[in-house]
Amino acid sequence: MRAVRRVARVEDARFGRGKPACGSLERFRWERKRWSGRTRRWNEVQASSEPTPNVSSEPVESDESTTKLLRVAGVVGTASAAAKGLGMVREMAIASCFGIGAVVDAFSFAFILPGFFAALLGGINGPFHSAVASAIMKTDDRKEKEVIVEKVASVSFLALGTISLLTCLLAEPLIDLAAPGLALSGTQGMLTRRMAILQLRIMAPSAIFAGMTGIYFGALAASGSFILPAISPAFSSLSVLACVLAFMVTKSENIFAGGASLAVGILVGSIVQWVVQASLVVRNKIGNPLRLRIYDVRQDPTIAGVIAVLAPAVVASGMLQIATYTDLYFASFLPHAAASLGYANLLVMAPLGIISSSLLVPILPMFAGLVGREDWKGLAQQLKSALVISMAATLALSSVLIPLADPIVRWVFERKAFDASASAMVIPLLVCYSVGAPLYLVRDVLVRAFYALGSGRTPFVVSGVAIIANIVLDWLLAMHYHLGAPGLVIATVTCNGASAIFLHILLSRKVQEVKEVRLGKPLVALLLVSVASATLTYFFHMLLRPCLSSLAHSLLGTLSGGRMALLTIGWMADGASICASVLLGFLSFLGIAKQFGIEEAHLLVSTLTQKVQRIIGVTPRPSIA
Repeated sequence: MRAVRRVARVEDARFGRGKPACGSLERFRWERKRWSGRTRRWNEVQASSEPTPNVSSEPVESDESTTKLLRVAGVVGTASAAAKGLGMVREMAIASCFGIGAVVDAFSFAFILPGFFAALLGGINGPFHSAVASAIMKTDDRKEKEVIVEKVASVSFLALGTISLLTCLLAEPLIDLAAPGLALSGTQGMLTRRMAILQLRIMAPSAIFAGMTGIYFGALAASGSFILPAISPAFSSLSVLACVLAFMVTKSENIFAGGASLAVGILVGSIVQWVVQASLVVRNKIGNPLRLRIYDVRQDPTIAGVIAVLAPAVVASGMLQIATYTDLYFASFLPHAAASLGYANLLVMAPLGIISSSLLVPILPMFAGLVGREDWKGLAQQLKSALVISMAATLALSSVLIPLADPIVRWVFERKAFDASASAMVIPLLVCYSVGAPLYLVRDVLVRAFYALGSGRTPFVVSGVAIIANIVLDWLLAMHYHLGAPGLVIATVTCNGASAIFLHILLSRKVQEVKEVRLGKPLVALLLVSVASATLTYFFHMLLRPCLSSLAHSLLGTLSGGRMALLTIGWMADGASICASVLLGFLSFLGIAKQFGIEEAHLLVSTLTQKVQRIIGVTPRPSIA
């Protein structure tokens, strides 16, 4: 208001207090000149005279970096959601065709090693991805980037080719090592063992293509290409789905043919995924996938630098996969536990993978850039934003998965070979995995911070200790206290939580600015929000399910003339009630979090609102400070 009065005084001095007669041409010209002068002077006052609000620059930078993270996360998340959705369809087909029988049990054991390579080495956010992205981000020379990619690819091809050959030759002892309980489980166990050996031999070459894909993931992410790398796993799901559908069409009763179809689908999918990534690498001129040479690892500083981060990262980032191996080791002594763990883990990892890809893909280059500029305060602020956003996203996921575990499992899987008894085994495992989802992602964010600092040894040591603790807890909970498969999941969740705590403590000692960032208040607030959101989600489903079921039977039954099966109508109504409850649960979580004053939740709501407004064609109104 002081600025307005100053403008008025200037105008009075310039134009005089006398006004021409109302309605005259002179009065019109006088008014136009007066208001044009007021507008010009108001802009000058805003730019110079009016005091600037007392806002420090650091929170603004934090907001901008958080908004940038959310923007990139949205792009990657959308692409990952498409791939994960197709992966869910693939698993629904597998569950419908094979249930939790010998085929899926055998595949769970046979896929341990190929899955290790696919998820860790070839997967997005895997060690190859992280190590290559960190190395490339340190240089701006395109030729040097190309040399880094080709060197790492050449050495990896030779190493992974050797591993694939050994895996094929030693498939039988590897299966006995991974699942010793199969040989002690009678005829059914021996049948599962034979099938697992066959599947492992078929999938052995996939390690080569998984490693190459991981290298290209890192190169493309460092070059700013996120969409196609995030969606490329869809090609693997398509190949597996095609092989399973082909087996179903043949109506073969040979379960070994069914097991082989799964393994062939994995191998073909890894090849297709590599071809897609390689073509994009060539297009972006950051490497030649066919140019492979022999390098001396000991004398090449580039390869030595990548391996220095890569070798510890294989254990550090693969804690969940290695813990899964220990879980499956003990699961081989429990009937159908391996297949049940796989289905429950899928229901959590499908959405968690979307969140993980959305956050971890853009966050490593951001961390690396801040470390390169030695902006330790910016790194601490960015780490806080990443941790709070990770906790918010995963707690929102847990708050809908836990209360809806029963209807989700029955709606997704329960048909044909997957019966009610199979659902009863999967539901408690889904609840346990959902509880541990936030700890898993928080731990991975902290590991990325160590990667950006070039320190892979610390996550390596912490993860090694956690794996040993996981083995002890697996035996204690599952075998000694007879908690069964849920005890295996509880052990893994406990170790992930302990790892996250120790990593944060060690990072605070390494970067002093991290100590100044307070996480207690927002994390406690998010926990309270998740409890409230989970309660609301449960009641939403209890209210919506009978209403939508009645509406669907009356509406669809009338439109189809009574020809639509009641089971189909019920399945559609259940799906609608689950989707509606999930949506309302997420909205309630975001709304309550915003009311709690959590800054990252407010930014997330604003980002989502702007995206929705752009999709529906509404131009967002600029906010008035």
